[in-house]
Amino acid sequence: MVLLIIAIANLGDDWWLTNHLKQILYLIPYGDKWGHFILMGLLALFVNLFFKCEKLKIFKLSFLKGSVIILTIVTLEELSQIFIDSRSFDLLDLTFDYLGILLFGQLALWYFRSSNAN
Repeated sequence: MVLLIIAIANLGDDWWLTNHLKQILYLIPYGDKWGHFILMGLLALFVNLFFKCEKLKIFKLSFLKGSVIILTIVTLEELSQIFIDSRSFDLLDLTFDYLGILLFGQLALWYFRSSNAN
């Protein structure tokens, strides 16, 4: 689903579906930012649950493996927009991506721990 949304966005505003989706999204205050937050957050939630909330140690810090994977992919995708004429890099979009990944990653961890506590 997320890959489909990225592919549609890469087609630019000239494609009728992209234009209509943007019009609907912009009816919601900060709809684009909420979209980034929720989509990347849900992706992090499901990937973390898939990996059973496995953790990676980087130096002395511990991170959810799924969140690190999604964070890396999302960062590369947002940076790639610098090179796509129909797209534009937006640090605020990336910030909302990160916030969604962080919050939904913690939600996955809470759910995983509570479901395994029984």
